[in-house]
Amino acid sequence: MAVTIMDIAQATGKSYPTVSRALNGHPKISVRTREEIRAAAHRLGYRPSFAGTALKKGRTGVLAVIVPNLLNPFYAEFLRCFKHAAVGFDIVAYDYELCREMETKALDRLLTGFCDGAAAFISDFCSNSELVEQIYRMRIPLVTVGTAEYQKYPVDFVGLEGTSLVGINSQLLKVLKLLRRCGRRHLAVIAGMSSSINLDQVVERCEEIFQALGFEFQEDRDFLRLDKSSGNPAKDGFELARQRFAEHPETDLFYVWDCIQTYGVLCAAARAGKDCGTDFDLISSDYTWVAEYSSVPFYAMNQPLPEMAAACFDFIRRRLAGDWESPQFVKHLKCSVKYPFQTRQPGE
Repeated sequence: MAVTIMDIAQATGKSYPTVSRALNGHPKISVRTREEIRAAAHRLGYRPSFAGTALKKGRTGVLAVIVPNLLNPFYAEFLRCFKHAAVGFDIVAYDYELCREMETKALDRLLTGFCDGAAAFISDFCSNSELVEQIYRMRIPLVTVGTAEYQKYPVDFVGLEGTSLVGINSQLLKVLKLLRRCGRRHLAVIAGMSSSINLDQVVERCEEIFQALGFEFQEDRDFLRLDKSSGNPAKDGFELARQRFAEHPETDLFYVWDCIQTYGVLCAAARAGKDCGTDFDLISSDYTWVAEYSSVPFYAMNQPLPEMAAACFDFIRRRLAGDWESPQFVKHLKCSVKYPFQTRQPGE
């Protein structure tokens, strides 16, 4: 049974108000009395009540990070960066495991007051619009990271500069144009079960954008996604790429949204006798250890995660400080595209 302030009062012979003030550093309590009471509290194993402290302060001192898949090192690294940025707060992570229902439950939990605010990779606003509206009305800071169409909703936003609905920004566009000039023509997009982007909307734009760049891309043939994930992103990427090489061996470019799925694509290519950088090129949406320590060359979007996490915390901090006059805080950050093997040009 938890030790209470009353237990300390009985052990020291002090009154309840005196013990409470001593534990909270009240200036009118003498140093001797304060030390005596704190020593007794330590001896008895007293711990302040989280609920009581939160009620008294009106804050929990906890922030949440809501991500679609902590197996993906991109989200794990964002969580680490957010912890470093949010000095003075405890951080709770919610992994909704690429499940829309679990995502909704995580957002709904914000309304219970268990935390002071959250940074969330919201898959889309269509299924969560009422929750987002309610969270805003309750003045709970919520920052969405990278979610399309954020402008229509009462939520703060941190994302990449110039990124379209399908995840293509100016830097990636340059790479796609370069690869097309190098002779790449048969493009396949692998999105799997990734829910960091609303794929129902994305798929409508892919054909238009990639055909405009000169690729032979047809939505129903070249946009590859899973109806159900195996729970292993690498296996998902492997199965999609394996089938792709079997049915369309002419494929010479993959654009993959999940960095762990990228690893599966590389394994499938090796099985098919394909050499990445020679027979085909590969673009991953995230620059993580999968790209940094790959033994084969491929492109990866290097998103500035420390800056993204810091911007999220700054927006939450400003809301907690009482700034609700600003309708929406927005931060766009620059993104580069890395190619680990700089001595080798794509298609050579």
